Amino acid sequence: MFGEINTALKRDTVHLRGCLRLVGVFVGACIAAYWVPPGYAIGAALVALVGLALFDKRARTKQIQQFAERSGFLYLGSALPGFSLKAASWSRDAHSVTRVVWGEKAQQEFVVFDCRLGHGKRTTSRTVVAVRGQLGNLGAAQFGPDRVEQVGEWAVLLSSDYVLPVSEIEEILSDLR
Repeated sequence: MFGEINTALKRDTVHLRGCLRLVGVFVGACIAAYWVPPGYAIGAALVALVGLALFDKRARTKQIQQFAERSGFLYLGSALPGFSLKAASWSRDAHSVTRVVWGEKAQQEFVVFDCRLGHGKRTTSRTVVAVRGQLGNLGAAQFGPDRVEQVGEWAVLLSSDYVLPVSEIEEILSDLR
């Protein structure tokens, strides 16, 4: 069932991107033929990009919600239960916490969420996986010291420069000790 939903979601994303490419080619042709003033064409392109970004965010939220439901975890939206970012070395740049999933696996409490790091042009979206316990519980050796740190009673993994696909989150959580 979930495989069908993910396949349909991928198909919709590919279709939308294909449509946006066609629109871009059409707008470019209209500008080249002097049918549409360049200002209108640029505005239309910006609206198309915003639409694609919103679609991608909704698709990611849907994937995370399905993962939480399928795995028996709790999807919390933007609420972080019992977890503070303040002590983490990267926390001063963190904002916009979204798609929070809380659960227990292998007698370990964990929190997974997406957040934005940085400000202005240097803003990136990242996924954070935090497990209550020591770094060894998270399998820190496989990720390296630059991505994993101990924050109070939590072992925290910060993805590098991107949000983790759901399959990678599942793999990380399956390795909990």
